[in-house]
Amino acid sequence: MQLFENTSDSLGNEEVRNISIGSVYFVHSGRNTWYGTWSVCYYDGCMHTTLESARKYAESKRKRGTVLYIKQLPCFIFRSRLSTLLITQINESEPFSKFSPDNITNFSESTLESLLGLPKNPLKNGNSIAHVAQSFISIRSFWNPHPLPFDSVILLSHNSPFLQVEQDNLDNLKSLKAFRESGIDRLLWERFGEPAKSTSIQNLYRTFSRKTN
Repeated sequence: MQLFENTSDSLGNEEVRNISIGSVYFVHSGRNTWYGTWSVCYYDGCMHTTLESARKYAESKRKRGTVLYIKQLPCFIFRSRLSTLLITQINESEPFSKFSPDNITNFSESTLESLLGLPKNPLKNGNSIAHVAQSFISIRSFWNPHPLPFDSVILLSHNSPFLQVEQDNLDNLKSLKAFRESGIDRLLWERFGEPAKSTSIQNLYRTFSRKTN
């Protein structure tokens, strides 16, 4: 299924009833920046819940001279009574490695967040799903250092609490590159580059989803 980005302001105040971790598939074309770092951009509709859906989307985007990639990324899954919120991170070899509810990068930031009603631990049930989303945006004190305000933390939502998300093989995520062969009218895929690491998200989930405060 194709997923679409959402803003924290557009999410409701339903309480989070279930938290888990899983993965999404990110379709992109990449480029090297002028200083030699690989950089990719997010476009609405490029995130998918299954590899099959990602491949179909890639087929619709192929054109001469464009090389397409699929990167499987770890994500947090927050479910309320009415919806599902997925949070992932791009342009990071190990998503959420710089995020932790134990981080307080700036006292004034954390004080403001408390006044706004944001949770001290966004990785537990009972928080407002909108407040959880706001806790992950790049300016929040849980990040050390703060990520870029664009092409980094991605908030995806679906208007059903029963959205199916892959939750297996987080230690063996996929990183694929498309190629063509003469006589075959579809993209073929091969392993390419380093897959995303899920160590940090698994540690965060184990540590903070069980805390009561």
